Amino acid sequence: MSLTKEEFDRIVKPILGLEISRSWQGYGSALGIELGRLQPTSGNPRSLQGEASILLEWCWRFESEREVVFGAFDSHPVIETGLAGLMGSRVVDIRLEGRLPELVFELSSGLWLRTFAPLGGDPRWTIFLLDGSWLSIGKGVVQRQSETSSPAGPGSEEDEGETVRSEIAAAAAERWGRKEIPEARGQCEDCVFYVRLDGSGHYLDYGACSSPRSIFDGRIVSFRSGCAAFTPFPSDED
Repeated sequence: MSLTKEEFDRIVKPILGLEISRSWQGYGSALGIELGRLQPTSGNPRSLQGEASILLEWCWRFESEREVVFGAFDSHPVIETGLAGLMGSRVVDIRLEGRLPELVFELSSGLWLRTFAPLGGDPRWTIFLLDGSWLSIGKGVVQRQSETSSPAGPGSEEDEGETVRSEIAAAAAERWGRKEIPEARGQCEDCVFYVRLDGSGHYLDYGACSSPRSIFDGRIVSFRSGCAAFTPFPSDED
């Protein structure tokens, strides 16, 4: 069902005050934030999940009052350090902004987390609530869903098409694997010659190498791969 701004504010209110207990990076620019007490998940591999969670599939950035502190396209070390600094911060406010609603989270540390979609379609964010339901956007409106509801409906053409695309991406990722050599000086994601692959799902873990000195020049590489020709961005050398 679609929600008004007032309904959204009421539904997310129980999340306010929860502490950031874990943050993690997913495919490409995806970001997950766990709130509240952590518990192990079922399935394999097992992980830790909070009482509530935030999943941002596209772009995001953390802002102070005067600058962007770090964001989705910073290097891996910068993001890793930034996320580590969030631990223990509490969610002070959550609000919607924009004609196509994007999220803004105000944190007790004095930072704001802001989402913004860089590709066509809906903004890709999800808030998993304390009662097991979740909030996301479908066709430009905020919707609340649960295990027994789906905006497209099980078995719809949209659902089947997304499943096929996901299976193709997973198969490609299995073929491509992760290439690296023992002399690697850093990860491809942090190399100036790494060109991110445009896609979704598993594709976001891959890109092309454009270094004339690398044995992987012109080949698909995982963002976690590396080689002896690794060249950091100038700012990473300071």
